[in-house]
Order: sequence, then C-alpha cells, then structure tokens
Amino acid sequence: VSGAGSLGMLGGLWTRRDRPANTAMDAPKQKIQLSQSPSRVGVPRTPQSAQNRAQLQEYMENIVLEWSSYEMDPVKVLDYPMISNMGFAPTSNFHLAMLRAKNGFENKDEIIVLRSLVTDFEHAYKVMISEAQRMKWNSFSVEEQKRLRTAQKLLSMVMNSSSSPNERNMAYKKLLKEVEGIIALAPATILEIESRSMLGIEPIQKELVKD
Repeated sequence: VSGAGSLGMLGGLWTRRDRPANTAMDAPKQKIQLSQSPSRVGVPRTPQSAQNRAQLQEYMENIVLEWSSYEMDPVKVLDYPMISNMGFAPTSNFHLAMLRAKNGFENKDEIIVLRSLVTDFEHAYKVMISEAQRMKWNSFSVEEQKRLRTAQKLLSMVMNSSSSPNERNMAYKKLLKEVEGIIALAPATILEIESRSMLGIEPIQKELVKD
C-alpha cells in the first residue's frame, strides 16, 4: 500500500470508539520494539527529510503499520492494554495526532504543515508506547490482574495445536469473558485470535465484540 492507498489504510485504522478504562500490567514477556526509522525502501528517515506528500504518506503508513501490528497481536494486547485504552491520555493524544495528520493530507495542506503534523504523530506514538510499557498492569486491581493472568493462560491454550478443538473453543469463550469490562478487544484482535487457533474455534466475535 502506498501513495493515495495509504490514506485509505489510515482512515480504516483510525476508526475507533471510546473504550472502557483499562490499565497496564505487571510482568510482560517482552517489550514492544520501536523501530528507529521506516524500514521500506524509499521511505524518508524523518518527516523533515520527506520531499513530497507521497513520501510523507509512506512515512506515516510505516508508523500506522507498526501500531496495527500491536493492535492485531492478542499477546501484546494483554501485555500492554493501555495502548487500547482511550481514557489513557497518551493513547487519546496519539489518536488525536493521527486524526490531525490524516485531515492534513485530505485537506491537501502545504508540505511544511504536513511535515509538522507527521512529526507530532510520530512523537505521540512513541510517547504512547513508552508510557504503556511503563504503566504495564499497575492501575489494575488485584482481582483484574488475576483475570488478566487467567486470560493469558487461556490464550496460550487457544493457540496450542496440541489442545483438542473442544478445549480451544472452550478456552476461547472463557478468554473473552475474562477480559470483558477490562479490555475492549478490537474486532481485528478477535479475528487474529481465531486465525491463530488453527482449528476448533467457532467464530463468535459478532456477539461479544463491541465496536
């Protein structure tokens, strides 16, 4: 996806509604790694080095793809729930910066303005990731942390090919119940859980996911 197609992706990934207040975590297995610069050939190293709108779109798309890789990874969603919490200031700031940048492209703002908007967007993204990692599960109650640990175990069972189809299906349903009211799983996350489960999962995201 590149050029004008980038804006379509940005528009689709931007669409989010306010979600229940989450919190973060106690001991994640590994931190989300922030890329130091866009990895695709032809993408400028910084927004300020972009020569035109197309390059800035590519740069912004690279950040959006990195963010969406978190959104679609159920393991990371459980490890760092604050990134999905719109009540968490760094997360709401990130979405606001993304909307401003998206609107800048749609309004055909001058290149100097777009560079500033994309720079702000990148900064908001890094702050959100850093603060979510710092917070972890710290704001969850003891009971909520217990439920999240249970959810992590259930997720492992769902994705374990040695579990029977019935075991994976039961674990999947229990997982969604455990996180209900704590973490609002995005539809893409639910679909990723189902795809990783290999076989034996009855898709039920339409019933349990609130968009």
